[in-house]
Amino acid sequence: MPEENAYPPPSFGSTNLRLPDELRGPLKEHLIYLCEEYVKLNWAGRVGFGERPALLVIDLALKWTKPDGYPLGCSVDSVVEATLRLLEVARRSKMPIFFTTYDYDPADPPSPITNRLETRIGRPLTSANLS
Repeated sequence: MPEENAYPPPSFGSTNLRLPDELRGPLKEHLIYLCEEYVKLNWAGRVGFGERPALLVIDLALKWTKPDGYPLGCSVDSVVEATLRLLEVARRSKMPIFFTTYDYDPADPPSPITNRLETRIGRPLTSANLS
């Protein structure tokens, strides 16, 4: 059994939205078990980059990456820094790079979390306060 601090919390994200410490170890152990099962089934092999690799950067908009943007945003500095390193390598190798983000449409039906988010931010969700 791993020692108590074997699985410390991540260095990014909102501290009040993190997985509770008492669940971190059991979850990590289960993921290790799943990995071992994938290896047994020969599902864990490398597949390589294919013939035409590309880099896809998904939704690193300021609304999500600003620590003061709670409840939607949090500190993900380590994710942004890692993405910057990947972008540098991709550009140097002339790999295609694609950026995508969430496109808010007020005509979309509300999601189960819409009401909770509106309550937290104190106003209806609009494209203006999601950008």
